[in-house]
Amino acid sequence: MFKPAFRGRAAGSAVLFFLVIGAVAAVPASAEEPAALSSHEQAARELIGMVGGEDLATAVSDMMLSMFGQDPEMAPYEEVIRTWTRKVFGSGDLESELARVYMDTFTEAEIREITAFYRTPVGQKTVAKMPELMQKGAAIGMRLAGEHSAELTEMIEKAKAEVDAAKKKEQKDPNS
Repeated sequence: MFKPAFRGRAAGSAVLFFLVIGAVAAVPASAEEPAALSSHEQAARELIGMVGGEDLATAVSDMMLSMFGQDPEMAPYEEVIRTWTRKVFGSGDLESELARVYMDTFTEAEIREITAFYRTPVGQKTVAKMPELMQKGAAIGMRLAGEHSAELTEMIEKAKAEVDAAKKKEQKDPNS
């Protein structure tokens, strides 16, 4: 039976984290005073908060601990991992960069429409159920990939043989 690794708002934060972490670019630290937030950024931060943004550090920590928890050699370092993830992802940099991703993806008006939706009962249910749906979807994807992994291996081996044959042919007759 599939057992979700996350529950509640931390789960929503984990989903939010996974959806955007690949798009977040490193931003160098600045010694300057932070500028006043634009209304666009304020709207983005409000939306991030509605989908569990304030729990991102905890969600990332929980996610990493569940991954490392499967490795008995990492078990003694659980508290070190928890402390590190909360320090790194709880500093506010993650929220700032996520806000930038939202701002680059959606106009301010679109962000406000999304936020308005999340304030509705159906929107709140969407936020609450999204982690479960994402986990179930990931489990289905992993199961299907596992069921068809032999087929992928066969296809890769066939393609490799074709590439190897083409290389050998080219080496024998470089003018062809």
